[in-house]
Amino acid sequence: MAWRSFLNAMTERGIFDALRIVLENRQYSYRQLFWITGAIAFLLSTVISSLTVGLLMGYIILQIGKNQPKFVGLAGLNAVVAANADGTMSPLGGISTFFVWQQNALHFTEFFTLTIPCIVNFLVPAAIMHFSVTQETPRFSKETPVLKRGSKRIIFIFILTFSITILSNVFFDMPAIAGMIFGLALLQFFAYFLTKTKKLSHFLIPETQETIDSNKGFDIFKCIAGVDWDTLLFFYGAMMIVGALSFLGYLDAMAHYLFTQISPTLANVLISLSSSTIDNGTLMFAVLNMHPDFPNGQWLLLTLTLGVGGSLLAIGSAPALHVLGLMKGVMKEGEGHTFTLHLRWMPAILLGFFASIGTLFLINGGKF
Repeated sequence: MAWRSFLNAMTERGIFDALRIVLENRQYSYRQLFWITGAIAFLLSTVISSLTVGLLMGYIILQIGKNQPKFVGLAGLNAVVAANADGTMSPLGGISTFFVWQQNALHFTEFFTLTIPCIVNFLVPAAIMHFSVTQETPRFSKETPVLKRGSKRIIFIFILTFSITILSNVFFDMPAIAGMIFGLALLQFFAYFLTKTKKLSHFLIPETQETIDSNKGFDIFKCIAGVDWDTLLFFYGAMMIVGALSFLGYLDAMAHYLFTQISPTLANVLISLSSSTIDNGTLMFAVLNMHPDFPNGQWLLLTLTLGVGGSLLAIGSAPALHVLGLMKGVMKEGEGHTFTLHLRWMPAILLGFFASIGTLFLINGGKF
């Protein structure tokens, strides 16, 4: 909720529209934009939920590639894979990794071990898709990015918030919610400051010749109300169901079979492959309720594979589903990022999946 409120505030201040305009004005080729948007999605997912990154990058890719549907499809797929990959190596970027962190299964710094495997998971399918992206350069009309008052300071408060969240957990063992809500409080104080000190300074938009007041304050409660509450309630319902299964003993019976009768490594990979059709946050919560006695290596393997396994199918992760929904009604039928396109490139994504597992084995010396 805190992260999405920040994102809504930055969107309202015009930060992401400015990013889109800057990319458009640089006259990059479609192939360059394929890598740039993928890299931005990868980096943003370190501190922003992969679901939100999928929405943001899907919007930017749609605007940039509106005349090149093949680019939109491949760049959208690349952004989904990148968001899931980087969200896996950061507790702040994915719901499944956040659960592992909050249950103290892994310490915050231990997630850094997943950095190289996650990079491999992103680069392998991206390198294969690279040759299918056209080298043409799109034509854009020049626009001037307009940032409303306070936008840069909101970015600073956002960086300060996740820095406090991480540092307070690492050094003082405080729960993540303490740092997040503290940051949200700072954002509300700043919103009040903007409202009380607003200036009537107007900017002229050349394309529309309309005058807008971009210096007035904004209502922080509208940003909080704009949070995707349906998604939050979905996770609440999923956790209730998992809790009920745990209470009735079904999860214990499943854990006994998975982690004693077959290899824990094989069990973790099988669970992760199922995340291509079942939400990985729900699966991770279910595994945590099985209370498996894992060494750190197995927790790292489960976190990695469950996080990136959702990229295998378009219905396997929240970013992919939201990008699909974003393009519906905007692109023509069968164009852009579709279930069929995602399925066609699944072998390349699966190759990246197993390459990341192999990389993790090499980093850990084959010991799990």
